[in-house]
Amino acid sequence: MLKPANYDQVTPKDVGEFIRVPGSAVYHCIITGAEDSQSKESGANMVVLTLDIASGEYANAFKDSQYPPKYYQVVEGNSIEFFKGMITAIEQSNPGYTWDWNTPGLVNKYCAVAFREKEYRTNDGTIKTIAEPAWIRSLQALREGKIPIPKPKRLAPDSYQSIAQPVQPILAEEELPWV
Repeated sequence: MLKPANYDQVTPKDVGEFIRVPGSAVYHCIITGAEDSQSKESGANMVVLTLDIASGEYANAFKDSQYPPKYYQVVEGNSIEFFKGMITAIEQSNPGYTWDWNTPGLVNKYCAVAFREKEYRTNDGTIKTIAEPAWIRSLQALREGKIPIPKPKRLAPDSYQSIAQPVQPILAEEELPWV
């Protein structure tokens, strides 16, 4: 077996061990990955940012995470103004940086990220929550307390119940030829 390249730098963890980052909060974050992509649903062009928390109690919470938080921003249609708002917030948070249409150039830039608590259903039907990026703002807005805390994103009430319906027989038992 070949030794993985980053083996000596990785912090050992037990299976199932992870830091639970509270949702419904705003964090000082660093962009650890940035790529151009397309929406699987609409095919729209978008930017996908991978994030980690840069400071505070939860700093580096996602450093070795298999599933770090990702922020998806569509860059066309009615979403252009939100894309420009995100870019402006990143520029304001990184003195001397100017957006140059080079998406990978966003890596190692800072920003404030409002996370929401999002419910999801596990394979065994249990409902759990994760912290999901909701929007990006400037670090100045974070320092000034001007970033609203997102409301939790709950599963629809019907999704708490089974969607299976009892099967109604097409033929009465006496109509079956083998009865």
